[in-house]
Amino acid sequence: MKINCRSSCHLCPPPELLAIVERVREAEKSTLLPTGDDLRGTAIAIARLRRIYRLAITDLVDGRLLDAVTSARLTIYDCLMIADESFKAKDFTSAWLWSRYAWTATTHPEMKAYVSRLMAAVSKEHDDTWNGETDHFPARLSEGQSQVPHDITYDRLCRGEHFMSEEEGTGLRCRVSAMGQPHLVLQPVKYEQLHFDPEMYLFYDVLSDSEIQAIKDSALSKLFRSGTLAPEVYSDIRVSQTAWLTNASHPLLPGICRRISAITGLNVFEGPDGSRAGEDLQVLSYGVGGHYIYHVDVLFKNLPEDQWHETTAGAHVIQDGDRMATWMFYLSDVERGGRTAFPKAGISVPPVKGAAVMWFNLKKNGDVNPRAEHGGCPVLLGHKWVANKWIREHANFLKRPCSIQPFE
Repeated sequence: MKINCRSSCHLCPPPELLAIVERVREAEKSTLLPTGDDLRGTAIAIARLRRIYRLAITDLVDGRLLDAVTSARLTIYDCLMIADESFKAKDFTSAWLWSRYAWTATTHPEMKAYVSRLMAAVSKEHDDTWNGETDHFPARLSEGQSQVPHDITYDRLCRGEHFMSEEEGTGLRCRVSAMGQPHLVLQPVKYEQLHFDPEMYLFYDVLSDSEIQAIKDSALSKLFRSGTLAPEVYSDIRVSQTAWLTNASHPLLPGICRRISAITGLNVFEGPDGSRAGEDLQVLSYGVGGHYIYHVDVLFKNLPEDQWHETTAGAHVIQDGDRMATWMFYLSDVERGGRTAFPKAGISVPPVKGAAVMWFNLKKNGDVNPRAEHGGCPVLLGHKWVANKWIREHANFLKRPCSIQPFE
């Protein structure tokens, strides 16, 4: 309270400023601000984008992503945070490159001293744990501090390179077919076979814009942070948001299921535990930096049979069989990044809005096909939406019979 206060002293804040402060305080009550985990995740994501897409740190600092220029800028403190978080995550190559950039970018003595201590710690732990693997530099940092990190197959696939041999590509064709289904005669399916092992196809124009929008609208209110089947529910292995939609979620979904069944010739409908042919539709939203490290879409068959009960799969899941095949709709185009990469098959698939990629996770004999290992490459620019329909094994054992070759 001001009593006999000289208004000319200028020590009291003016009413306009007080009003602004009050509005900020009110906004804080209803605004979700970034947490420490959010900042850590962002730092790790930037380091991942730089590593996979071979981006220059100077370009990222200046807000340049390939041929796109943004208004975002990174300060020296941002670079140090990326280096520090990469070091904590045991990403020694990223920690070294970002800290080395910070050291050259600053002239402040105390800052240089801090960065030097960080670089010494990174160098020591890198060299102490060095084993020649791809998560380290090709040689110890004591033998050379200007090394280029390994460029692994998965990263190169994410950048659009392919590694299929000429023999593997022989016989792959594009087709237009009604798939033997009467109701597809007037609107046959355009598709191409992408690989024989694993058996993989890309189907074009299988979702309309209105169907895509219906799926997104139905999922928006149900989205939550994606987890994995591992004991650590949330991790940097998978960075996205997930929603699950039953056929009852929208009137269009049963028809979409029928379309998948007509195209594949498989049973895909949901059902009670123990007799289901397909799982609920899983909708995924990936922002910039969103990704899913490579894995195989199986629930329990990656383990010996006597250990199946040790997985998170319950008895009813085992009764339905494992995920025989994956059908993945692309609900959006992506400006840069976002491919689905199969490192053991040597191929990656770019997201094409309205298309769907399908592959078999199990061989015809029921064993897991390790060549179906795949990952969702990080989104560099834009936003990626996909929807997965996992097709279960036991309801389809007559639809995809065994081969005469026991190991197929």
